[in-house]
Amino acid sequence: MNFTKKQALIWLVLINFFTATEILAQSGNKKEFVHQSMYWINLSEKILISPTFTWNVDFQERRFAFPDRQNQFLMKTGAQKKLNNGLNISPGVAYRWQTANQPTGPVTSKSNEIRLYQDFAYKKPLNRWILNLQTGLDERFLSNRDMESHIKTNNFNLRSRTRIEFEIIILGKEESGNPLKAKIAEEFFLNLYHSDSPSFFDQNRIYGGLNYQLSPHFGMEIIYYYNLQKTQQQNTLLIRDMLKLGIQHTISLHNRNQEINN
Repeated sequence: MNFTKKQALIWLVLINFFTATEILAQSGNKKEFVHQSMYWINLSEKILISPTFTWNVDFQERRFAFPDRQNQFLMKTGAQKKLNNGLNISPGVAYRWQTANQPTGPVTSKSNEIRLYQDFAYKKPLNRWILNLQTGLDERFLSNRDMESHIKTNNFNLRSRTRIEFEIIILGKEESGNPLKAKIAEEFFLNLYHSDSPSFFDQNRIYGGLNYQLSPHFGMEIIYYYNLQKTQQQNTLLIRDMLKLGIQHTISLHNRNQEINN
């Protein structure tokens, strides 16, 4: 049987999803759970260079909610190239620094990360619903500093990400430029290689929210995440309730170029 690129991506997502489900079920045995509440503020800039090529830039502030305290700041930039039949590829680079690993108490460690990533995605309209499948790899170069001993360690982590998401248009139409969408999704992160940790499971996110396109250039979204995440302690898992507020801005350069040429 000959697989198309689309079929291969669908099977890869499903295999990763069911593999991760089994790992998650095993990881919940005899574990200690620590609950945290967080909120994220995300600013996204999308530059439409051509109908099939986009450049994306994201800034994300991640904070503990009770009490209010910075956890991480993330910057990410990369390209997105549309292929045929709803497929696209998105390579890029990200930089993250962590200032506090817990909402209260002294800061015991700080970390920085340079991340290369490659995402492969498939989008399929299903009547009023839209199916989004995505899988990708992160090459993570991590630097950690213990604040008491001031010992600095460097590690490398190869991580896979797999997401299954459904969107539905509640109001408006995609063609009108200002639809209101609801989305639900699940995303798994698996450590394929980590120089400092034997854990294969990294984290699992289940989320849902709303996205509203105010105009062709501005959009907003609010999303609730339920996140289960592994820690450095083998018997401890974090349960995080997270609320993300996102603001999106889009610039279309190819339309401007068409106007200039005309």
